[in-house]
Amino acid sequence: MQVFLYLAGAFALLITVSDAGAQFPGEVRANVVDVLSGRPVASAEVRVVGTPMTAISDASGALRLRGLEPGKVRLLVRAPGYARLEREIVLTNGPVATVLLELVPQVLEVDGVVASVEARPAGARTLFGEAIRSLSAATVGEIAATIPGLRIESTGRGGREVPTIRGSAGDAVLVLVDGVPINDPITGEADLSTVPAASVSALHVLPGGRSARYGARAEGGVILLETSGGGVADAALGLALGSLGEKVLDGSWRSDAPLGSLELSGGLRQLDGGFDFDIPTDAGGGRTTRVNAQSQTIHARVEWAGDSNATAFRLGVAGERLGRGLPGRSFAPSRHSEQALDRIRLTGSLDWAPGGSRAVGGHGYAVTQTMEHRDPDPPFGDPYDERTTLSSVGGELRAAWSSPSGLRVGVGVDAQKLDVRSTQLADEESPVGRTDVGGWLSLSTSGFLGITLSGTVRADRSGLPSRSYFSHDAGLAWVGSSGLNARIGHRSSFSPPTLGDQFFREGVGVEPNPDLEAERVPSEWVVALAWEDDLAGPAVSVEVEAYRGDVDGMIVWLPDFRFVWSPENRDVRRHGAEIAARARSARGGWDARGHVAWNRTTYDRPGLEDTQVVYRPEFSGGLVLAWTGATWRASTTTEVVGGRYPVPNRVNRLPAFWTADASLARRVDTRLGDLELGLHVDRIFDHEDSLIFAYPDPGRTVRLTVRLAG
Repeated sequence: MQVFLYLAGAFALLITVSDAGAQFPGEVRANVVDVLSGRPVASAEVRVVGTPMTAISDASGALRLRGLEPGKVRLLVRAPGYARLEREIVLTNGPVATVLLELVPQVLEVDGVVASVEARPAGARTLFGEAIRSLSAATVGEIAATIPGLRIESTGRGGREVPTIRGSAGDAVLVLVDGVPINDPITGEADLSTVPAASVSALHVLPGGRSARYGARAEGGVILLETSGGGVADAALGLALGSLGEKVLDGSWRSDAPLGSLELSGGLRQLDGGFDFDIPTDAGGGRTTRVNAQSQTIHARVEWAGDSNATAFRLGVAGERLGRGLPGRSFAPSRHSEQALDRIRLTGSLDWAPGGSRAVGGHGYAVTQTMEHRDPDPPFGDPYDERTTLSSVGGELRAAWSSPSGLRVGVGVDAQKLDVRSTQLADEESPVGRTDVGGWLSLSTSGFLGITLSGTVRADRSGLPSRSYFSHDAGLAWVGSSGLNARIGHRSSFSPPTLGDQFFREGVGVEPNPDLEAERVPSEWVVALAWEDDLAGPAVSVEVEAYRGDVDGMIVWLPDFRFVWSPENRDVRRHGAEIAARARSARGGWDARGHVAWNRTTYDRPGLEDTQVVYRPEFSGGLVLAWTGATWRASTTTEVVGGRYPVPNRVNRLPAFWTADASLARRVDTRLGDLELGLHVDRIFDHEDSLIFAYPDPGRTVRLTVRLAG
C-alpha cells in the first residue's frame, strides 16, 4: 500500500511540471509501396521514433507528417504482410521532404496459410504497438474487445477470455501467436487471458470464414498476434499496481547480434481478485464475497531475428505459466477449484526474396503444454483432478510470384501433428494422436480500372474424423482515386468437432458424441464499402460491411428426453452488418474510432426460429477516444453490450449494459530514458454488469503504472 501511495504522489507531482513548447516546421510526405510489385500499401503505420507522431497510409499509399523538428528523423514503418522498415532522413527548415518507403513482403507466420500474396488480407482490422499501448490493457482480451464484430466471453477479472466473432462459437475462432495455434485441444477454444498485453506488438483480426487461407477452425474468423518488434526502445521496464491486489512487472531488452538482433522480454502479473458483490435476485439475492479468484501469469520470450541480402529469418522460444482459482458462479461458488497451465512454444522461419518477383519461405513450430484442473470439494458433483498434456509440431512451405502486369500467384502446403493425453477423455475410445495436412493455391490480378480479382482454394485432410474438406475464398475489390473503395467476397469454411465434444469422459448426465460432423459455412457473402481521405487536416475513414453466412451443423450441447446432455449438430442462420468510423489528426495528436455491430444468429429449429443463440448479443458497439501530445497521453474506451439470452429460448433475456474506461499518462525525459507514469480506471462509472449471468464484476478498479524506456 505504501508503494501504491508513493506512485500516486509521484504522479501528482509529475502532472504539475510544465514543459516549454517548441515549434517544429518540418514536414514529410511519404508514399508506401510494395518493393516487388510497386503497388501502394494501404494502412501502413509510420511512426516518428522518439515522438508520439504517427500517420497511416491511405488507399494510394500516401501519408503526411507535419510539425517535425529539423534535423535527423528516424521513421519506423509497419504493415501486415511486410517486414518492418526503419529509415533515417534529414529535415531542414522550410522545404517539404518527399520519401519513398519500399516494404519487403514477408510471410505472416500462421498455421496453414501464407499472407505474402497480398499486403493486407481483405477486411483485416489491425492494431499496432502505439494503438495497443493507448488502451492501457492488461490482457489481449481487453484489446480485442475494441474490434468491431468481436466479442469476449469472460468469467470475470482474471478469468478466461474466449473470443467469438460475428456470432460464431468460441471453438470456431483460430488464434495464432507468432504462427502457433493456442486453441485448446480439448475444447477448441482459445483463452486470450493467457497472453499478456505487454507481450503483443500487433493484433490482426480477420472476421468471417477464412478456412481457404488458414485451414481448420477458421470458420468464424482468425486472430493473429505478433510478439516481436513491439517498440523501438533498446530496453524497457514497467511496473503496475492496482485494485484487487494487482501487481504487474514486465521488461524487454534488445541488442545487436550476429546477422541481426537479439530480443528478450518477460513479465508477471498477480491478482488477488476478491471483492464484495450482490447476488442477482434471480439466483437468490443477498450479498457475499468473491473468493478463490486469485491468478498469476508469468511469460518470457527470447528471439533472434535478421533481415539482409534478400533473406529474413526468425528463431524464438516463448513460454507462459498460468495459475488461477476458478470461483464459479455467484450462486454456486467453487472455493477450491484451480487451473494451471504451462506452455512452451518454439518457432522458426526463413524467407528468401532473391529480387524481382519471386519469394519462397517456410516456418515451423513445436509446442508442449500441460493443463490441470482440480477441485477437492466442488459445489456439486464428485471431486476431480484432471490433467491434459499436449505435444504438437507443425510447419509450412510456401512460394509466391508476381508479374509486372499485376498477376500474383501463391502456393503452399502445411501439416500439423498433435499428441494429446487427457484424463478428461474416455480412456478406451479417445485417440492420442492426430495429423492434419492441407494445401492451398492463391491467384490475384489488378490494374484495370483499379479492380483487383483474387481467389484462393484449399484442400484439408483432417485426422479426426478422417475426412477431407474443401474451402474457397473469391473476391473482387475496387479502389477509386477519391478514397472510395468497395469489395465483395464469397467464402466457405469449416470447424471440426473437438476432442471434448467427441470423447469427453462419460458421466452422470453427460454423454459425448463421437459421430459429430464438422461445423460448416458452405456459403458466406461479404459486401463492403469504405471511404477515407485527408481533409486538409484530419484523416477520416468510414467502412460499412454486411455479411450472410449460415452455419450448417453448429455443435451445441443440448439435453435429451432423459435430461442427459450431449453435443448435437444444429443448423444456425447468421447474418449482420458493421459500421466502423475513424478520424485522426494528421500530426498524430488525437484519434477517435467507433463502431456499431448488428448480428442476427438464430436457431434453425421449429419454435426457435427467432431465438438468438445463447450469449450472442444482437447489438454491440464501442468508441475509443485518444489524444497523444509531446508529453501527455489520454484515452477513453466505451463499450456497449446488447441484450442476450442465457438459455436456448426466448426467456430470461438479460438487459443491455455499457461500460467506460479511462487512461491518463505523462512522459518525462530523464538521463536513463523516457519515463512514463500512468493512471488507468476500469469501469469509471462503477457498472457491475457482466456478459454471462452470475459471473459478477467488481465494478470500478484503478491501476497505476510506471514505465522506463531507453
